[in-house]
Order: sequence, then structure tokens, then C-alpha cells
Amino acid sequence: MIDRITFGITAFNRPNALRQLVESICQFYPSAHIVVADNGWQFDSFCRARCEYHVLPPDVGLCRCRNFLVDQLTDRRDWLLLLEDDFVFTAETRIDRLADVLAHDDQVDAIAGGVYFGETVDAFPRAHNDRAEIQLLCTPAQVTPAGVRYCRSSWLHNFALFRREFVATHRWDNALKIGEHWSYWWDVRQQYDRAEQVPAAVTADVAIQHDHETDRDAEYLSYRGRATQFNRQSRTERQIQ
Repeated sequence: MIDRITFGITAFNRPNALRQLVESICQFYPSAHIVVADNGWQFDSFCRARCEYHVLPPDVGLCRCRNFLVDQLTDRRDWLLLLEDDFVFTAETRIDRLADVLAHDDQVDAIAGGVYFGETVDAFPRAHNDRAEIQLLCTPAQVTPAGVRYCRSSWLHNFALFRREFVATHRWDNALKIGEHWSYWWDVRQQYDRAEQVPAAVTADVAIQHDHETDRDAEYLSYRGRATQFNRQSRTERQIQ
């Protein structure tokens, strides 16, 4: 099933973090097909040699990068593993478990794992929980024949495996350069009568590390700090107080 997956990374002026991510992917999945959509202007030669590397116009925005990755999916590699350049794979980053859920349950089009923020892993955005609490939130859980536990959710982290049909239908808002996360899942939710109908799920059986230290200099943070502005813009457009 790994052969079906495009490991899609969005990148912006964090070449050392990106290299760390790519090296960690290669450690655990040496045959991974890695595609990078980079809208920065600082690059790493190892990543450009190892990955299918696309340089987009400078600062075109995170959403345009994600939609570009969607457009790179093929009939052969039709599942997109969404990654950001400050993630790091560990022994807990079991992409085969995410793939097992999609292969087992045709009612799930997107499956997310947990994200480590320091020593704490969070499988549900906006709510930090330790592993025991996540397991309780996922109880009663559905379980694949291989033993992967998961539960439905209408709000996922940006570490998730998507079917091509889902992301082709639910694309990111190109007007948002950053601060897109809540608005994406808000827009998805509006397409369904009830939250339980959103074909998305989470599992606490998979986790990835989030690096909050590498390549976060003043210039990068000045761009990152625009999230509030774009959040306000998207709320105004959606008439949300």
C-alpha cells in the first residue's frame, strides 16, 4: 500500500528542517515517493536531489502548495500523505497503519495520526491530551483486521493520509497563505448535514514529531506571524464572528 502514497511536503524557507524530515522519511521508508512544493527561496541540495522537487513562485502560500501537491497525484499514486517541513518521522510514524484504515474502510477518505508537541501527543486539534486520554476519546473505536484503532472526526491535524477523490473535491482556499487549518475543515464540514457524516477519522496508533526549533529565525517568524491576519480574513469571508 505504501506504493500508492505520495509523501507530499509543503516547504517555505526552512531548508534544515526540510532536510531533517526527508532524511527521517528515508530512514523508515527508503522507497517513499516524496514530492515537495516549495514556495520559499532557501533550498537544500540533498532534498532537491532526493525528492521530486517543485519550486513555486515565492510566497505563493501554503494553500496553493497543497493544491499543487493534489494535482501531482496519479492513478498509481492516488493517496496523499500531507506533511509540513517541520515534521520528523519516528518509529511511531507508521504510515502503513494509516494506509490500513483507508484500505479497510471505504467510508473513510482521510485518516490522521497524532502530533507530538514536545513530550505530549495530540490526536485532536485544539485539545492536547496524553496517549491514555486519546485512547479514551477513541473508545469505542473501530478496529481494522490488522488491529489499527480509529474513530471518526470532522477535524484533523495537518498530518493525514487522503484519498485523491477527497482532496480533489475539497481543495484549500488559495487566498490564504497561512492560517488555513480551521477554515479548511470548516468548509469541509459545510458540505455535510452532520459532523458524523464527514468521511474523516483519527488514530492514536500513529504519531509524528513536530519540530518547533529548527529554522525559526526572525525573517521566517515575520511571515509565520501573518496567520492572525489570514484567520481574520477567512472568518470575515465566511461571516463567522
